[in-house]
Amino acid sequence: MYIRSNKNKGGINMKVIKKDGRLQEFRIRKIILSLERASDEARKSINESDSENISRMIMSEIRKLAVDKIESNKLKEIIIKCLKELGFTAIAEVYSKGSKK
Repeated sequence: MYIRSNKNKGGINMKVIKKDGRLQEFRIRKIILSLERASDEARKSINESDSENISRMIMSEIRKLAVDKIESNKLKEIIIKCLKELGFTAIAEVYSKGSKK
């Protein structure tokens, strides 16, 4: 399902440390696109409101860390935790298996 949302409202100025050591700008939209693919694979649709709630929770959890860099595996843990807390367990399971890049 396509989720149209997420202007990076109250965006986070942070870098993600990729597995290979590269730094990449944090972009909530990139996460939402990954979650769209996971929801399709899980055959569980999420609507725009769900997307906004997920985004808000992820960004809130990241802000609590008060860091300017985060490792991609830690970010993934936060995303999975948020999905489960919001009741998107099937999507969390698919997302956790995700890309092995």
